[in-house]
Amino acid sequence: MSSQKLKSAKIVLIKQSDILKCPFCIIDMDHYRADGSCKCDDPEHRKHMIENWEYKEEDFKNVPLRKS
Repeated sequence: MSSQKLKSAKIVLIKQSDILKCPFCIIDMDHYRADGSCKCDDPEHRKHMIENWEYKEEDFKNVPLRKS
């Protein structure tokens, strides 16, 4: 087994309070915008959540889509 060293990495910090604002408390940094808001209200990201994370459209009944 060879030992490899990490040469670089992107470190992303997000406040716990921002994670807790998400209706689903998702711990995936790609789920959050730079301002800390979650993407549950983004149509494309919501589609990704349904297709890849096993959410259903009815899970979002209390989450309005963001206006452009």
